[in-house]
Amino acid sequence: MSSINSQQITMSAPKRTSTKAVILSAEFTCTNSFEGSNQHGIVKADATTNAEAVKIMDSVLRAFVASPGMDSTWRAPSEFKSTDGSITVRPSALGFNGIPWISDLREHYCTK
Repeated sequence: MSSINSQQITMSAPKRTSTKAVILSAEFTCTNSFEGSNQHGIVKADATTNAEAVKIMDSVLRAFVASPGMDSTWRAPSEFKSTDGSITVRPSALGFNGIPWISDLREHYCTK
């Protein structure tokens, strides 16, 4: 029998008040069991173009790198979506092969 701990965290932000796209919500689900841990994250933004969504994703991933409390074994968000769902971008748009670990982000951004 395995023990599973699951936690879901949702953060929200106010609507856009300038011409810059903003993050509206971020939802992370984390599970721990005897088989290992898993994290899944989706970030929603009021981006109106694919390029805006990629810029937001890049900013969020850079913020993860700059956060010393982020464990290297945690995963980055797997999707960045527009509020209406018409735009979805993934870390592969920035050159990652799949969903990067925090250690992958640090290697990617700290060597540039």
